[in-house]
Amino acid sequence: MEYNSSIRSRLVEPVLDLANDRVEFRFAADEVIKTNMRLLNLGISTEAAANTNFNTKAGVISMLDEVTLYDNNEVLDSIRPADNWLSFHHNLVSNRKQIAIQNVKIGNSKNQSTNNSGQVSVYNLQPYVTNGVDTTSNFTLELKDLLPICRAADYLPTQLFKNLRLVIKFKKDATSLLFNVPATDTASIKRNPLLAVDMLNNDQVVAQVLSSYRGIAFNAIEYDSFVDPTLETTPTTLPAGGKQSKVSKRLFGLQGKFVNRLMISRTPMLAADKVADVGAGPCLISSGGLRAVCNIHPSYQLAVNGANMFVHEITDTAEIVAMTTDTWGNFGTTITGTSFGRQGIEDANYTVMNVSAADNITALTKTSSDGYFGCFVQNRIQSIDLSVGRLQRPLPAQTIAADSVYVSDQLVNVWAEVRKSIVLNGSGGYSIIYN
Repeated sequence: MEYNSSIRSRLVEPVLDLANDRVEFRFAADEVIKTNMRLLNLGISTEAAANTNFNTKAGVISMLDEVTLYDNNEVLDSIRPADNWLSFHHNLVSNRKQIAIQNVKIGNSKNQSTNNSGQVSVYNLQPYVTNGVDTTSNFTLELKDLLPICRAADYLPTQLFKNLRLVIKFKKDATSLLFNVPATDTASIKRNPLLAVDMLNNDQVVAQVLSSYRGIAFNAIEYDSFVDPTLETTPTTLPAGGKQSKVSKRLFGLQGKFVNRLMISRTPMLAADKVADVGAGPCLISSGGLRAVCNIHPSYQLAVNGANMFVHEITDTAEIVAMTTDTWGNFGTTITGTSFGRQGIEDANYTVMNVSAADNITALTKTSSDGYFGCFVQNRIQSIDLSVGRLQRPLPAQTIAADSVYVSDQLVNVWAEVRKSIVLNGSGGYSIIYN
């Protein structure tokens, strides 16, 4: 192994560590920090007697609510809601991986294959989450996998970013991040996370880097959202076959920015609709609420700078899949479906489809029917209006715990890939522009 005396590594302890809430790391002045930082000692402990593990879709990423890199109070880059965006982004895989083995996530149970007899075999099983802080598993995440700015730049000089700080906000409902944990149990984010940092340790190399530093240009991921409300507070008043709803909102957070691509997903806003226990009935939203609920008869239309982007509303499943994969690439999971929470089942009669840990159709993946839609925009935004539709259905005759998802308010999540640059000025500072 070649030893490089120009690099020094150290562990940074948080200046703020609030239980089940957030941690904050700060960096010393006059250092050139490499962007290959690693977040260490992540994990969850639970009161449950039996071992469990993170949800299948995102693994330990499901712990993250927001990841933000600040210079003082200036946001350099941020991902939010981090768990939802990263679970989508990390399910983008090549055709080769889709045909072979599903993409392995840190901290989840996706490490499965079938033998010649068609039996499922588990290999390289992830460590368990246990009921002890000292025995539960530790995990590591790289910031290059979380923040686009860290993939675009090799260095972050604190000679320029004089008050550099990294803030990690965690999901408050830690129990919802785990698979098959009874709702009566509690779970806690592990304390004392650490940040592993590499920095330049040679004055000559530091001077060379600073003299050639020209700022950073990258594709940031900006976020906006709005609520798609229920049509009726009393579901039984809806027609037997359901009723098509539609809502349109202007996305003010994207005005003045050049948007390359959009990604849209929906998540029900009812906390009760989480992963069910084995045998506890249907689970229409798996993976701890990370995934988008599959919508029946979805529709999408965008008006950019006063003109509709599409000749007609995008409603056909083939159109949704084609546009989304053309925009973002191939998925390791299905991105649309014909029934709530279930992949590939015709739902002409709008019957309830049981989806639970006991249902072997979805027990292995917990990722079916994600309900994503993506498209290119490639325009500077003066105004952008998004219209989304869905079929809202009355409650079925059966009484099941997750019925409320049929008429739940939904949060429409919108992520936009935008051009962002940090440009040096002549006074030793910088400006942030959206070019």
